[in-house]
Amino acid sequence: AVDMFFESPNQCSIYDKKLSPIEWHFLQDFKVILEPLHRAQQSMSSESTPMLGHAVPAFERLLEDWKQVANSTLHCA
Repeated sequence: AVDMFFESPNQCSIYDKKLSPIEWHFLQDFKVILEPLHRAQQSMSSESTPMLGHAVPAFERLLEDWKQVANSTLHCA
């Protein structure tokens, strides 16, 4: 779908902005790396009144999640 979009005649001015396969791979890696941050932020913002007492457990969970990411995807460590 992305290739068809960039190959359309109306998009010739932005064709050079198309991501290469390696750039797509980097984006996928960033998604894996940033997912724990997203989960931590979501857990803190899901409460109507976030409590400071929940911040430390959320941060500890974030650190554990990042360690897991580092161990499971060595090229992202």
